[in-house]
Amino acid sequence: MNGKELQDITQWLINYPERFRGEDGSLHRMHELKRDHSRRVAGYCRFIAFEIGWGPGRVNMAEAIGWLHDVGRFPQWDEFGTFYDPSSIDHGAKGREVIESERVLDFLPEGRRKVILDSVILHNRREIPESTDPSSLPFTRLIRDADKLDIFDLVYGHLEAGTIRKLLPGISTDKAASAPLLEEIAIDGRASYHNVKTVPDFLLTQVTWVSNINYAPTFRCISENHLIERLRRYLPSKNSGIDRILDSAIRRVAEGCAG
Repeated sequence: MNGKELQDITQWLINYPERFRGEDGSLHRMHELKRDHSRRVAGYCRFIAFEIGWGPGRVNMAEAIGWLHDVGRFPQWDEFGTFYDPSSIDHGAKGREVIESERVLDFLPEGRRKVILDSVILHNRREIPESTDPSSLPFTRLIRDADKLDIFDLVYGHLEAGTIRKLLPGISTDKAASAPLLEEIAIDGRASYHNVKTVPDFLLTQVTWVSNINYAPTFRCISENHLIERLRRYLPSKNSGIDRILDSAIRRVAEGCAG
């Protein structure tokens, strides 16, 4: 992908949220949040792709995917007033639908369009399907890494500001971790959102993401910014199960940095 093609995709995404402005001309803060998130994730995509030695064309492709990955969030919020997929729509699948209906990628060859669309629709799946096209896999793995890095920062910012309930509306005020979630993580180190009931549950789900990170530069960002350690003070203390989860995640990050 050349610079002009990347610029056209970037500009389309910057303009797209404008159609969701209200009658008073304002853009909902959650639409602003997702537009800003897309910009930051695009930056992380470019950083990771450069760090792992990709050439300029592939770096531009990675950045374009970062801009487009969450485009399904805008109609999702507009229609359902939530970013919680289980009670609304799969925002990755919706993103692909938007990109195709808007013909955003029509100027690209079919192979490149497929890579971008695959990456968008798979960026939020719990697992990448084994049937995924090999040409799409590196980009799909990269967007999943970049997305996680920004969500770590986003969630921590809300924790520090005391506004986490605004980010996670409807979640329980209980300060304990749910037993079903701890049991699920104990089985294979992974967590699913259907067991997330409290803020600690959500934070522990974030911690388990390190088992699904793909590239060494992502691990280095997690390590250098102490992304796991800084969540510890927002989790229940004196809980051996939680301590084991955190300690395991920190070891995995160290291994990933070395690899």
